[in-house]
Amino acid sequence: MPKRPVSGAKMVSLELPTDLVNEMKEFAKNRGQGFKDAVAEAMRRHLTYPPPPPVPVPPPTPFPDVVGVDVKPTTEPEPKKPATKKGGKK
Repeated sequence: MPKRPVSGAKMVSLELPTDLVNEMKEFAKNRGQGFKDAVAEAMRRHLTYPPPPPVPVPPPTPFPDVVGVDVKPTTEPEPKKPATKKGGKK
């Protein structure tokens, strides 16, 4: 671990795909650079020559209103109650 605080440096913690990190480490090793220097150089190059911004995704088009269709509520009819008996006890 590097000593902290280092003037002009900032600690950054990221989760990156393992294969990408391994590829970058191999890339840096083949160039005689440290991993940190290779990543910093790649970030600087990306900021100096940025790719075009991503194309925004348009919002989905809403469904058109249904016109001329008679829609009735789908409620179940209430169950019939048994009829009350008329008359008194005999």
